[in-house]
Amino acid sequence: MPRIIDNLMHFNGKGDE
Repeated sequence: MPRIIDNLMHFNGKGDE
């Protein structure tokens, strides 16, 4: 399910900023 991974990656990137 790449959809969930994509969502997690996006969320992680936002917190990193």
